[in-house]
Amino acid sequence: MDKSLETILFEISQSPEIDSGDLKTAGSLIIQACCKGLNISRTSMWSVDESGAKCHLLIDNGEFQTFDNFFLSRHAFPIYFQNLDNERIIAAADAVNDKITFEFAEVYLKPRNIASMLDVPIRRKGKMIGIICCEHQGQHLKHWQDDELIFVSTLAELYGRAINAHRSLQYEEALRDLNAELDSIVKKRTKELEATIYELKQAQEELAESKKLAALGEMVAGIAHEVNTPLGVAITAASLCAEKMGAVSTNLENKTLTKPMLSDFLSDSSDALKMVLVNLDRSAHLMNDFKNVSANQINPTREKVIIEEYVEQVLNTLSPKLKKHKVQVEYNIASRHARYTNPGLLAQVISNLVNNTIDHAFETEQSEKKLEVIIEKTKDHIYIHFKDNGKGISEQHLAHIFDPFFTTKRHEGNTGLGLSISYNLLKKQLGGSLSVSSTEGGGSQFTMSLPDVFSNNDRKDKVTSEAQILS
Repeated sequence: MDKSLETILFEISQSPEIDSGDLKTAGSLIIQACCKGLNISRTSMWSVDESGAKCHLLIDNGEFQTFDNFFLSRHAFPIYFQNLDNERIIAAADAVNDKITFEFAEVYLKPRNIASMLDVPIRRKGKMIGIICCEHQGQHLKHWQDDELIFVSTLAELYGRAINAHRSLQYEEALRDLNAELDSIVKKRTKELEATIYELKQAQEELAESKKLAALGEMVAGIAHEVNTPLGVAITAASLCAEKMGAVSTNLENKTLTKPMLSDFLSDSSDALKMVLVNLDRSAHLMNDFKNVSANQINPTREKVIIEEYVEQVLNTLSPKLKKHKVQVEYNIASRHARYTNPGLLAQVISNLVNNTIDHAFETEQSEKKLEVIIEKTKDHIYIHFKDNGKGISEQHLAHIFDPFFTTKRHEGNTGLGLSISYNLLKKQLGGSLSVSSTEGGGSQFTMSLPDVFSNNDRKDKVTSEAQILS
C-alpha cells in the first residue's frame, strides 16, 4: 500500500476519538481521512436497512453539510441496492454510465458534478449496516486503485470499532441507570418499612397495658423472622449486582469487556433486581398484614404451603450465588405435599444450609459441583435432603457441626452460627430436626425432618382454642 495511505491509517487507528464512543466525531474523522487519502472533495457515511439508505455525515469541499431527510429508497434505485446487498465494494469509475450506479445519474450525480463513485460496506458482527460513499467530482473520471479500495475498507473497519465503543458506552450508561433505579427502589422500600415499623412500635406501646400484649409479642417475633429473610435475600442480591457492576466497569476500562460477559451481567442484574423487588414487596406486605390483624388472632405467619414448590422458590432466590460458584442443583421429588408451616423460618434454614454448602463443601476446584435436593414423605414426616458431592466433613468436625460458634473458617470472617441457628429453628420453632451424614472426601448430606401432623382442620381448631383463651 502507498506510504501516505498507510500513514493516514496509522494515525486514525491511534486516534482516541475512535474509541471515545462519540460516533459523530469518529465518523467525521474517518470521512475527512477518505477525502485526504483519495484526494477527492466529497465523502459521506450512510446507514442501510430494509427501506433504503440514509445519510448521516457528509463532507463536501472541506465543509460538513447539514441536511434533512437525505434518503435513498430501495424502490427508486432497485439495481443499485440489489448489488449493494451482496455486501461487496462498488467501484464505479464512470458512475453516470456504470451498470450499477447509472440510476443516480439524473437525480444525484449530474446535479452534483459527480463523475466517479466508490461505496464500501460498513460491517458489524459480520452484517452490513452502512456504507462509506466516496465521490470524485469533476470532468475527468477516477479509476479506483486496489490500494485505495483497501484503504477505504480499513477505514470502514475502524468505524465498526467506533460503533462497538459507542455500544459499550450505551451499555455503561444503561448499567448506571439500572444501579440508580435499584438504589432508588431500595431506598423507597426502606422508607416504607421504616414508617411501618414506627407505626408498629407505636401500636405496641398503646397495647403495653393490654392483656393481649403477650399474644402481640409472639406475633411481632414471628413477623420479625418473616421480614428478616426477604430483606436478607434483597441485600444479598443488591450486593451481588454491585459486585458484578464493579467487574464490568473494570473490564470496560481495560477494554476486555466481551458481549458474553456483558450479557451475563445484564441477565444476572435483571434477576437480582427482580429478587430485590419481590422480597422487599413481600416484607412490605407482611408488615401491612400485621397492622390489619387483631390481637386475638394468634400465629398469623403459619401458612399452608406446598413444601416441594416452596423449596424450589427459595433455591431460585439463591440462584445468583449458585451460578457464581457454578453449583448445579438437581431435584429428586416423588410427589407434592401441602402442609402448614412457617415459610419464613423454613426459608432461613434452607438458605443457611445452601450457603454452608457453597462456602465449605466446594473449597477446591472440581469439574462438577452438584447439590441434589431430595424430598420424600413417610407416614408422619417430610424429609428434605441436601446432598452435595463436595469434600465432605472430617469425623473430628462432624461431632461439633451444630455447636454454636463452631467454624473452620473463622479467619475468613465466619461466625459459626448458621448451622446452629438452623438446628434450633427446626427443633424449637418448626417442631422438626436437622441431621448430617458425611465422609471425608465423599460429600455430605444434611437432612431436614418436618412433622406432617397439621391438617387444615387441626390448624383451625388450634387457632380457635388459643383465641378463646386470650379473649
